[in-house]
Amino acid sequence: MLLARSGFITICPKKEVELGADRHLHRADHAEELKREIEFDCPKATGNLYAYLPGGGVRAINPNSSMTLAETENMIAVFKGNLHNKAELAINVLGVHTPLGEAQLLLQLYAAKGLDMLGMLSGQFAFCLYDSKQARVLAARDHSGAVPLMEGRTAAGSLIIACGTFLPEGVTCSSDIKPGEYKYGWHALPRAFSRGEHIVSGRASCDYGIRRRSIDAYNAAQRRSSDLQRHSSMDITRQLFGSHTPPPASHSYSHTPGRYMPPHLAAAGAFSRQRATSCDGQKLHSVSSSSSSSQHHVGTPPASGGRRRSDTNTPGSKLQ
Repeated sequence: MLLARSGFITICPKKEVELGADRHLHRADHAEELKREIEFDCPKATGNLYAYLPGGGVRAINPNSSMTLAETENMIAVFKGNLHNKAELAINVLGVHTPLGEAQLLLQLYAAKGLDMLGMLSGQFAFCLYDSKQARVLAARDHSGAVPLMEGRTAAGSLIIACGTFLPEGVTCSSDIKPGEYKYGWHALPRAFSRGEHIVSGRASCDYGIRRRSIDAYNAAQRRSSDLQRHSSMDITRQLFGSHTPPPASHSYSHTPGRYMPPHLAAAGAFSRQRATSCDGQKLHSVSSSSSSSQHHVGTPPASGGRRRSDTNTPGSKLQ
């Protein structure tokens, strides 16, 4: 049975920005407040390890062999419990053959796989990882529930993730993170995960960037906007020309060199020219019909039997 007298707390103040002396917005500095909240007086603590980064800090209380703390330039991780496949993950996933502590292994897995690392972990554990570069906190608990984990708010309104019974005074809104759940983000609600699951997130990726989810959403919005514009143009064309709407042209250009004409206007112009051509054809047909009719009557004697003049008014012509 894991020792209950050791534990850890992670505190992240509210995300705020403030105007600096250089007239630019910067992350609000809560270093003094954060240190005061983490280093509270705890009579049961016989040993402590501290780690701080901008926007968050971790305290390991009574650390032992079942709890490890590790930090890098931008991240802190604290782990309590044990991993059954620690060596396998280090060799097969990271390609590292030297021994790694659980907390150090978590940092490298998160840097390489993001949230996908949760489906790779096998064991009895609870951990918390803070990413200062993205200002995000990740906490998870395995499915056995052997190691407790909870979240809440401090008296100053900061987020607290705790394992064990070591809590500062004034903690409110406390609730357990259930076995098999993880929390990723200051305001995020705990979600379930399973072994071997590929977790899709809007922020986590191998290089801490944004996944394709937000990019796909942006592209979908652009496509919807284009569809609305196209349908609006077709409706205007129908109102102008009725049901005889010409098919839309994907690439159309005006007759003036170097000038581009939008597809709906080009289609409307083509339809106008088509109607004008058909109308001109009808006029030409009627003119040709009348001409042929007049030529048919040339040379026909008048019905009254009277005289007619010669078609050629030349000297010497006589009346018949």
